Amino acid sequence: MNPLNDKPIDPEGQDQSRGEPMNSFNDKPIKQPGEDRFGFSPFAEAIAQSIIKNKNPEGTVIAINGPWGSGKSSVINLVKHYLKEKIKSNQSPDSFEFPRRVPNWLKSLAPERRSRQPSSDMSNSSNVPLEILDFKCWWFRGEEALMIEFFHQLYRALDKSGVEVAKKAVSRLGSIMLRNLAPLTGATTNRFAPGTGEMASTGMNFLSKIIQEEETVEMLYDKISQALLNSNKRYLMIIDDIDRLSPDEALLIFRLVKSVGRLTKITYLLAYDRKLAEKIVSGRYPSEGPHYLEKVVQASFDIPYPLRSDLLKAFVESIKELWKESQESEYWKEYEMTEYRHFWNLFDDVVAPQIQSPRDIIRIMNALKVSWPAVAGEVEPTDFLALEALRVKQPRLHAILKANKQKLIGIDIGVNDIDYVDKDRKLRTSRYEGIFLGEFQSGKREEIKKALTLLFPRLGSVWDNRENDSQPPFFDPQENWERQRRACSAKYFDAYFRFSLSPEALSMTEIRSIIENSGDKSYVKQAILEADSTDKDNENGSNLERLLDGLKPHIKTIPTQNAPAFLSGLFSAYDDVNVVNIDKIKTYTLPLLENLLLNRTILDERSVIVYSAVKDKSLELIAFLTRYEYKKYHPQHNESPKHENEHLVTESHMEWLRQIVLNKIRAVAKDDSLLENRELLFILATWEQLLDESQNNEIKSWCVNKLNEDNAVYIFAKALSEPLMAREHPRFLVLDTWKTFFNIEKLRQRVDEVLLASEPGNERYEILNRFKTLLNEYGPT
Repeated sequence: MNPLNDKPIDPEGQDQSRGEPMNSFNDKPIKQPGEDRFGFSPFAEAIAQSIIKNKNPEGTVIAINGPWGSGKSSVINLVKHYLKEKIKSNQSPDSFEFPRRVPNWLKSLAPERRSRQPSSDMSNSSNVPLEILDFKCWWFRGEEALMIEFFHQLYRALDKSGVEVAKKAVSRLGSIMLRNLAPLTGATTNRFAPGTGEMASTGMNFLSKIIQEEETVEMLYDKISQALLNSNKRYLMIIDDIDRLSPDEALLIFRLVKSVGRLTKITYLLAYDRKLAEKIVSGRYPSEGPHYLEKVVQASFDIPYPLRSDLLKAFVESIKELWKESQESEYWKEYEMTEYRHFWNLFDDVVAPQIQSPRDIIRIMNALKVSWPAVAGEVEPTDFLALEALRVKQPRLHAILKANKQKLIGIDIGVNDIDYVDKDRKLRTSRYEGIFLGEFQSGKREEIKKALTLLFPRLGSVWDNRENDSQPPFFDPQENWERQRRACSAKYFDAYFRFSLSPEALSMTEIRSIIENSGDKSYVKQAILEADSTDKDNENGSNLERLLDGLKPHIKTIPTQNAPAFLSGLFSAYDDVNVVNIDKIKTYTLPLLENLLLNRTILDERSVIVYSAVKDKSLELIAFLTRYEYKKYHPQHNESPKHENEHLVTESHMEWLRQIVLNKIRAVAKDDSLLENRELLFILATWEQLLDESQNNEIKSWCVNKLNEDNAVYIFAKALSEPLMAREHPRFLVLDTWKTFFNIEKLRQRVDEVLLASEPGNERYEILNRFKTLLNEYGPT
């Protein structure tokens, strides 16, 4: 869909919420043509021309129809503006011209131009001054108050003209109409009920005067009409927002205009929602229905709906203004370069369908003015815009999205889900459609389905019946979603509905701080150690993991010249973090390295960076990286060697690292500190892997010799049994590993001996006994 498609907005799609198109983002209708963003001015100017050109207004009633939010009050203000311009210019009415773009049906409202004849009688001339009476009916509550204000408007107009006879007639006519509105048993007499003292007496005198009134309604009406005919003014009474009134109040306005309002030199300009007005009238006068309004109104016009291009252009301009401050950030610059298509896809298919009137722009923008500052820079802007538009215009759907996080981000869509059985795929699709599309009519479902799939791509695997296993048929951009902080990312989903980051998410302020200081080794190390130190009191998980995980998608924004300092700071923190967090750093080391360096540097360049950053660090870290690279250069099981684009270091640097690792292992093996290493099995496996074939017996010799020490037997038993108890590896692989390091019979013999020397019930005894059981399960070797 083209968001700038020049088609008028369909009035059937209008949202029935109160309000008008507004200047900027406030709740006030526009007042000047310069504020008009939706093309109302030609229509308003044509209405003004017609009122000026009407030479014989006798209670002429013009109605502007439109639902709430369509711009009626703005059109009324523009009509007043053009009328005041014409009056101020003192032009001859016959010299007034309709705007060029005004359609013929609107020009027909005014009588055809006739040649002017000199005359001293100005009673029927449109040259007489025009007085505008602005009856703000919705300021008053109750039929009595409305009727009093209606007659007060007439009285005030005649008072300015100095027509004393007409003024008195208006006052008397108003009294009689009030009497008809509230008979003795009604609201008026309740004010003056017996027993209220002086007030009751005053009220009875008031009613007595009404009863003794000598002049009839017709006589008073004729006096007012004649006085108006002889006056030097014409009048326009504007009654806006009739549809804000209660049904009884709205009917009273229509009755007053239909009866008392048929006065010479008075024109009425009414504004209301025609459908709502017809419903009110039909409820009271079922037999007449719409025909009742036809008897009241001589000319009725639907407000022109804005071109879609004007409406959406105004909204985009408002969004740009809202996002103006965010556009200064580095994050936003990256967003602008990479997410242009994403913006227009979501805008066309999610946001634009929610904008059906100028009022919709104001409602959505007013919501964004409050919610956006709370998450600016922390969420993907277009996703947030789309979900806020749905929250304002489709609140039930928004609530359903909020309650179904796991389905939307894909956790509920897995190979173990019973719905993935072939026979149940249709059931799964039906279930999801029932949840997310159930409240929409069939014609609207495809539109909403497309919108939700753009926001939450995992839904495509449901509605397109695509498998979503470990090898999906489409590229899985999960890391990009996290980097962009999309709503479809598990980590950031909640921020779109709670307007704050979830505890496990890292703020962009924290990320930018590290990126900006990535060239400072000490700063990087301190940031990691601070995250590590707060883990003890953190109930929401590891702060260190939160830091590294949040940094991973954005690490490509670190300048490559800062990579050596950043990696050196990261690796330097490895030895100082809590033991429980060492594995967390190792888990993120490779993704951070590859995101930072691969595809951004040539092999020789990154090899120097990695080698320099790691060569003097702890044994465990160097061994971890060296084993990873060693496998690439020495693949097993007939695997093909990796391309150089996948290597972090050159083969020569890898060989230097291999020798560093072996020398460090031999040193800790010699002084027995290897037995105290928490990663004993990993170090042994690395030692075995990095040895040349001629040195294969080196590690086994060391292990067998250590079996002569009781404490070493206990340490081996504990280390070797833990992976098996945790079911991390198949048992036959564990046995093969043991055979690499030990003579199994010698190991079994020494376990029995140390077990006999241990005190039953203590930890040492329990571990040795458990390991003996595991050995016996394998039987003779």
